[in-house]
Amino acid sequence: MTNPTSSIDPPPPPCRSAQLREAEAIAAFYRIKREVEERGVAVELNLLGPAIHLTQPSWADFARHVLSHRGWAAKRRRASEAEKLTSGGARKSQTYWVDVAFDPVSLK
Repeated sequence: MTNPTSSIDPPPPPCRSAQLREAEAIAAFYRIKREVEERGVAVELNLLGPAIHLTQPSWADFARHVLSHRGWAAKRRRASEAEKLTSGGARKSQTYWVDVAFDPVSLK
């Protein structure tokens, strides 16, 4: 039975599929990280398409993870309706491209 005087509900449990997509994004980041750093030039790459949806909390965690690596940044940009269709995205809500950027100058 709930306590009628308590207006604070516990947070919902994390979504397992969202956690898996976040882990997939982090794994994709590590796959390109070493190669890009060895080249030593500034670059911005598309990492994830609109078909791989990161929830807002997962996006925040992923972006924080990328920023914890010196010289790296993450950003996302909204996919158009045409891009959603061509990339295989079936969501009716907003979807995003996820890009990562490396700047070797910030390492110095």
